Amino acid sequence: MRAEVIRPFKIRGELMPIGTMLDIRDEDYPRLYLKVVPIEPATADVMEAEYLTLLARYWTIDSDPTATMDEVRQLVQRLDALYRELARQGKTMLVRI
Repeated sequence: MRAEVIRPFKIRGELMPIGTMLDIRDEDYPRLYLKVVPIEPATADVMEAEYLTLLARYWTIDSDPTATMDEVRQLVQRLDALYRELARQGKTMLVRI
């Protein structure tokens, strides 16, 4: 999947600046959700896996002292966008945030 960097981070010791385009594997996207945005649409299976990963993070975020309100807002926005897209594709998710 093609993705654009929105927050600088390192890959194998090399800093990826904002605006860099990357080819990332679909299964790696949930770990990078706060650092990149997808350019190409993901498949329903990838979106569902991302939704479940982010939902697990949402339920544990209160116990994380390093979590910021900005991260919580981004997390909820991404969960809502995924829920809407999955619902549009006919997938039924158990929880909507």
